[in-house]
Amino acid sequence: MSSGASLVGRPVSHRRESRSGQGPQWLITFADLAAVLVAFFVLMFAMSEVDTDRWNGAVDALDREFDVSREMERAKPLAQVNITQLLAEDGLDLGYLRRVLAGHISDQPVLAGATLRESEDSLVVTLPAGLLFESGGARISDQGRESIFVLAGALSRIENNIEVIGHADPRLIDDVSFDTNWELSLARAASVARAMTANGISRPIRIVGAGASRFDEIDPELPMERRLALARRVDIVVRDRLGALR
Repeated sequence: MSSGASLVGRPVSHRRESRSGQGPQWLITFADLAAVLVAFFVLMFAMSEVDTDRWNGAVDALDREFDVSREMERAKPLAQVNITQLLAEDGLDLGYLRRVLAGHISDQPVLAGATLRESEDSLVVTLPAGLLFESGGARISDQGRESIFVLAGALSRIENNIEVIGHADPRLIDDVSFDTNWELSLARAASVARAMTANGISRPIRIVGAGASRFDEIDPELPMERRLALARRVDIVVRDRLGALR
């Protein structure tokens, strides 16, 4: 019997047999797609509804097991101010500010006679009374207003604490407007602070009237007239801190 004939003598159609053995291939792809869609909708449905009672029960169980609420209470800081807050209260670097002010003083003729010095925690700009005030009083002269305008322009952009300290010499005062040197020194400090505020200093400024109590700090080797001239001054003190005035 030849390989190309059937038992009854009819020829075998190899083409028809091959087609019938393959089956419909598109059903496999359709079934996979349907399974993916069913899984997607089941997942969406599961996420859309939360069993609130079971969720709260799980949270309570975890809270009892790990004592989360008490741990959070113990983690609260005991100090009112921490290191980060203290560091955040630092003002503009005094070394940088000194260079800026030194440039203003050297470049501006209206600040002639002003001096600048740096202490441990502050920067002090000293303005002689002759540069700021009319003789014997606390009224700022035109030249003094121009000087304060220039100086306030350099200080208006910083957040450091600022103090204005008025000084006087130890001689008896002969101005009928003031009974003591302390009152004169305080009035002069107030006039300078008021002028600085009017020229752009938005932060509160502390004023201090020192009178002649710091006269002994001036070099005693200097001639007396020079010591008296140095005593009549206003110090603008820029602290290295910002925030509430101390």
